[in-house]
Amino acid sequence: MIRISIDLSKIDKQKIKHHVNGGKYYDMIISELQQPDNYGNTHTLYESQTAADRESSKPKNYLGKGKAITAQANTQTPAATENIDDDLPF
Repeated sequence: MIRISIDLSKIDKQKIKHHVNGGKYYDMIISELQQPDNYGNTHTLYESQTAADRESSKPKNYLGKGKAITAQANTQTPAATENIDDDLPF
């Protein structure tokens, strides 16, 4: 398992795809870092790019980082979630 934290304010809402089944989808990529960062994160998450974006060397939109966890390491009590009133469509 990999636990990832995403900065929702960085999501480009125009790239949310509306499917005929009523679902809303946002394509992302999880990539392993070459070495862990100062916080022990081993993976990064960024917005999927089009072929044109990659060919033009457009910078990636990084959304967050995370680390591999085991079931034994996941013993922390989850933090209380706030009911944040934002304008995200999900």
